[in-house]
Amino acid sequence: MKRSAGYSLSTALPELTRRLGRVLQGYCTWSALVLLALFVKSRTSSVLNESILAIAGLGLQLSTTRGLVLSFPTLSTPLKIPLSTSRLFLPLASISDVVINEGIYGWTIIYYLVIIQDEGQGPVKLRVGYPVGLPQSPSWARY
Repeated sequence: MKRSAGYSLSTALPELTRRLGRVLQGYCTWSALVLLALFVKSRTSSVLNESILAIAGLGLQLSTTRGLVLSFPTLSTPLKIPLSTSRLFLPLASISDVVINEGIYGWTIIYYLVIIQDEGQGPVKLRVGYPVGLPQSPSWARY
């Protein structure tokens, strides 16, 4: 078997380590990007604001704003940067009633706003007014 001229272990090893370094560098870059994306996603899933807008003669609009919450030791309140807003419009014709419902959470009773939506066909839908941050009821209203 004939060897090609110039092939030796001393010349092949640096080439192999250089190629392996490029591959590992690419994997480290992608791993760092994936970890950064997961970190940003976890920080931006915070709900900044929930609101209900009643438009006379048209219906209700439920909106939730999500964003980034940054806490700095020099600031008394955290810095909130809104990134996305999701909106749901419920036409007045499909709204049967708006009620304050009560539910049991642990050993306490909580109150939350529910919009009963009946579109005529299919089952009746219950839309919670503030799905993420259920407001705490006042201490006098708890049983």
